[in-house]
Amino acid sequence: MRVRPQPGTAFTLVELLTVVAILGLLVTILMPGLTRARLLARITKAKGELANISTALSIYHQANRAYPPARTYCEYGDTLKAPDWAELPPELAGQGYLPTPPPGTTMTVDAEDPFNPERTYKYLACGRGYHNGAGTWIGIWVADDFPRGDPEKGKEYWSPDDSPVRYVLWSVGTFGDIGYWASLARHHPFNTDQWFPGKDDKGLVVRACMKDGQFVMSR
Repeated sequence: MRVRPQPGTAFTLVELLTVVAILGLLVTILMPGLTRARLLARITKAKGELANISTALSIYHQANRAYPPARTYCEYGDTLKAPDWAELPPELAGQGYLPTPPPGTTMTVDAEDPFNPERTYKYLACGRGYHNGAGTWIGIWVADDFPRGDPEKGKEYWSPDDSPVRYVLWSVGTFGDIGYWASLARHHPFNTDQWFPGKDDKGLVVRACMKDGQFVMSR
């Protein structure tokens, strides 16, 4: 026996299309907010992990009376390591200040930048360090009167005694990793015009330790 639908209990095609259109409109309205919420969650994660790395660096400094040497690589010197061009010092994991990296990765410590998969956060400190695996002096460019001055004007510091910054940590953020030479040309990470949140939410996530022990951080 067939049951005849009662009047008013079935949706018409027009009604179904109307519901679909309303749902599509809601998704269109909500998606930008959800996308930004995910972005802010990654920014918050990066800030928290940079703070943890700062703590590890402070403990390392107390034990060794110096910060670990920086390591830089460039595309012309070591193409395989170039994406790790300012990787976190392996001493932090080797001496137990940070977790060791998971097997099968090239990371020096288990501190993956959420904006740069399979790469650590970046670290620089002027003084004795390594470039393309060879011992050398590492310099860092710092804006004059950082962070209040003109972010395009500054100079290179090679000695930790002269530098206004002890060290700097950063996530490549929404810029992504643009490489060693492009980063130098843009004065990363000390060009505050290119810190998050910049134009169209582009920018680095930065935590710089000043000579007086205070921290300067991106918003």
